[in-house]
Amino acid sequence: MSSNEPSDRAALELDTHVPTTRTDVDVLRRLRRETPSWLSLSAAEVEALLRDGALDGRPPTSPQARPFVLPDAADGAGNGVTPDSAREAAIARLLAVVPDEPEWVDVRGMLLTGRAQVTGERDRSPSASGHPQGIDEVACVVKVLHGAVSIVATIGRPGCDALLGAVEGATDMTPVVVRTADAGWAEQCLNARLTAESKRWVGEPMIAHCLRHGAPGAPSAGAEADVRLLAPGDSLAHLPPGLRHEITHARTFAPVAAVFVDDRPVSFCYPVWRTETLWDVSIDTLEAYRGRGLAAAAVRFMIDHLRRDRLEPVWCALESNSSSLKLAAKLGFEPVGSFVVFSRGSWAILTAGFAG
Repeated sequence: MSSNEPSDRAALELDTHVPTTRTDVDVLRRLRRETPSWLSLSAAEVEALLRDGALDGRPPTSPQARPFVLPDAADGAGNGVTPDSAREAAIARLLAVVPDEPEWVDVRGMLLTGRAQVTGERDRSPSASGHPQGIDEVACVVKVLHGAVSIVATIGRPGCDALLGAVEGATDMTPVVVRTADAGWAEQCLNARLTAESKRWVGEPMIAHCLRHGAPGAPSAGAEADVRLLAPGDSLAHLPPGLRHEITHARTFAPVAAVFVDDRPVSFCYPVWRTETLWDVSIDTLEAYRGRGLAAAAVRFMIDHLRRDRLEPVWCALESNSSSLKLAAKLGFEPVGSFVVFSRGSWAILTAGFAG
């Protein structure tokens, strides 16, 4: 964090700024050069990057010391690395390698929210540039904990401490999304420090689907249904607490299609994640109104609505959710890939702040 004083933009003064030695400055420049996201590293990871004895000769901090902006070695300008800039740089690096494909719609969508936190980043790139050239060269944890959203995902296999740190403090219903090849590693990490009171993390395959080319539209919901976007004034008071919490927060960041019966919204569809070309389908219908084609009508409406932005739907359903899998097939979706979701029981993405 840097001061707002103009002098912070001037050349580094070792007698009034922190750090107080040129060795410290060299160490920080090395961290910036070799690990651009060093501000998000754990203390152990930072220590591993320091040269032996780098801090041994550091004198006591001067009483006049104040926060500083570290100049770049090349131009001497005061372009400081802040936590926000480090986070943005990490997100930019990941967006360069995380593909815009159905199996990655959640992770890429998380990164594109601008709210993602990246921790435990490990660049396994063999390239001279030091930047990853593909997704297989990256390992990190991505977390979005903002508003009601609470979700964690991994790319590759970062340190277990990074994964455990990400789920610490999250809601009990927070899911952890991992690639299928990393499921065994994630299960070991997540359950490494269970206590007698802890719930065990259990993984289940999630099947990603895309619409078949030329698939027919969703069947009509019938004359009784009215489908439109949920408006701010539409009451949700009749919904059960969990669904009311979800839809209340969903409509703050996404359009929500709703099927109205007797002037009340009873079935919902919205994009929980959006990328440049895809959106992740989230649906729910009040139990008393299921089996009447209402969910299909809501999905069809949202598909048409988001195609105006050239976005195509991705339907992700747990392997055990037979009703969701059947509806996906009925609407013309077909499996294209899978990943694994770990949870400690019932889970949902919009759970932060929910008191039950």
